[in-house]
Amino acid sequence: MRISIKNKSWFLAHLLALFSFLIFNLGCNGSKLSESGFGSITVPPSTPPAPPQTPVLPGTSNGLLDNATNFYVGVETSVDAIAHVHASTGFNDACGVSLDSTANKDITCYVEVPEGDLYAKNLDLRYNVPPGGMCRYLRRAPHWFYNYEVGTGPSSIIAQINKVYNASGDLSTVTYACDIDGNGTPTPAECVAPVEVTPDLSPTAASFKCVYDGTAIDKPNCCFGNYTLNLTISDDKTASAGGITLTTTNTSAEWGGDYKACIGGAGKTDWTAYGKNGLPFNLLGYTENGVNDKQVVSSALSLGVANNIHAANYYGGYATYPANHTHDGFVSAVTSTAPYFIAPIDDRSGSPIGSAQNSFEFQCLDEAFEILHRIRVFVRDWDTYPDYLAYISSLGVTAVPDRGGDPEPGTNCTAIANIGYLCNDAWDADDFLNLGLLGTYDTTAPTTKRANYFPRLDY
Repeated sequence: MRISIKNKSWFLAHLLALFSFLIFNLGCNGSKLSESGFGSITVPPSTPPAPPQTPVLPGTSNGLLDNATNFYVGVETSVDAIAHVHASTGFNDACGVSLDSTANKDITCYVEVPEGDLYAKNLDLRYNVPPGGMCRYLRRAPHWFYNYEVGTGPSSIIAQINKVYNASGDLSTVTYACDIDGNGTPTPAECVAPVEVTPDLSPTAASFKCVYDGTAIDKPNCCFGNYTLNLTISDDKTASAGGITLTTTNTSAEWGGDYKACIGGAGKTDWTAYGKNGLPFNLLGYTENGVNDKQVVSSALSLGVANNIHAANYYGGYATYPANHTHDGFVSAVTSTAPYFIAPIDDRSGSPIGSAQNSFEFQCLDEAFEILHRIRVFVRDWDTYPDYLAYISSLGVTAVPDRGGDPEPGTNCTAIANIGYLCNDAWDADDFLNLGLLGTYDTTAPTTKRANYFPRLDY
């Protein structure tokens, strides 16, 4: 992860998140785990609570393995959405690691869910660490993304207001000059269209609004960092009496952004630990004696959002991936194949922005916090139920999760004719790019276009 040294608070928070943790201590009754600074979490005893649940849909696997012998992640399909859980290596491959495994495992897993179920129902990710010391600690990270355009505001602004009066003592002309993080020499041109601020200039005052601050349109403030404003007002009204009056003020302030207000995903809605700036911390628990618990991913319906981008973090469904997602920064030459709202790379002036968390991640750690095993979970929604059933019955051979903008009734879309809806009722990450933006990201376009690359879900 690249860290913006310019935004020290962001750097410190992520550094703390990387090296610090919240230790879970077993309570006296063996059923409670205590989170330092964040209250308590109640979990089942380490004894396996029940046999794996029977999947709702024949042919699917909820991914639940033997709790006593496996580190795994699955879903509770008897109470939640119909889902099939598998490792990326194969349709029937388990999303877990056996206690007797002698090799370190790095597993990518998919949770396959019809889009309607994912939209309407919570998704409970059931995770398990067996007793016996397989994992001394378990570290978890939630999926989250940048929901709005974020950036670091200018650190230094110089503004000059020059007022000239005529012989009658009336104000004749007013000129303005600005320097925004420049060489210290204000120019009129830089007051016209600076990259990261919108000037508000008058004969008696000057203020600057950060372009990442959306509070004026009832959106969050996503502008970060500190700044100083040096304002000089030159008034020649007294020149005939012997001079020009200069009034200089210096103001130091913060741009005031809050990361938690600017992000989306389960890291915003279903998490408990955040840094002072609002970004999610990883959670670390002591699991020597085992743990079996669940991570809830709230449904879009319960949150009042209009699509599945919140939960469906899989973004490799279209044939054009990763070509469409591939982008560099506005200033940086660094390239990413992840969606823009996962890896913005930099802001409009080139200040680096660290990547978000593209998966639900579970790390099995030893006594020195070295990663023994890792499971990363991606949730993929399916546009039509017939396509989903074909995928299940073919054991993963027939895989068409995305129908894009196909109209109903279209291929594999069972619907009332001519009613005007689409096969794809709830967008995921790929849909946002391929259907919403209709093409690749364009970092050579005017910087004002950049805000469109973020979902801007109204939570």
